[in-house]
Amino acid sequence: MPLARDALLREMHTAFQAVLRHLQGLDYALDWREGPEEWSARDIVDHLLGTEDSGILFHLGRALRGEPITPNPGHLSRSPQRRAMDIQALRRALTDTYQEVIRLVQEASPQQWERKVRLVRPQGVQEIDPEGVVRRFFIAHWNEHARQLASLQERLGIVMED
Repeated sequence: MPLARDALLREMHTAFQAVLRHLQGLDYALDWREGPEEWSARDIVDHLLGTEDSGILFHLGRALRGEPITPNPGHLSRSPQRRAMDIQALRRALTDTYQEVIRLVQEASPQQWERKVRLVRPQGVQEIDPEGVVRRFFIAHWNEHARQLASLQERLGIVMED
């Protein structure tokens, strides 16, 4: 595997670990939200896991098949199964998603990895390759929501030791 993919995998691992780290201590407050429009820790994890038509696995799969991507920002599944999950089950689901993204990255052929697809957003259409999909929809996205989880920890008085 090229060195660039190795570096990408390391960045993915860092983002994944940040999400898990900032879930610590939130087990008793998975559904707590500061206001009606704010997301709870469960909402954040639900969003990161995606659905059958949104999320990193959906978008990366489309990119590797050469299909256009149309993100659905702020999408939550709100499925009864996810609503019933405890923190351990949510962590396992995040781990499963992370491992599946790793598998897709590692198994992508050079042709798949270099293929550009259309990313269709309200701001316009641009071209993106699978590495760009991983950087945008996994690394940047998961880091952004790790910061959101850290903010929840802070507001709830949960202190994490470094």
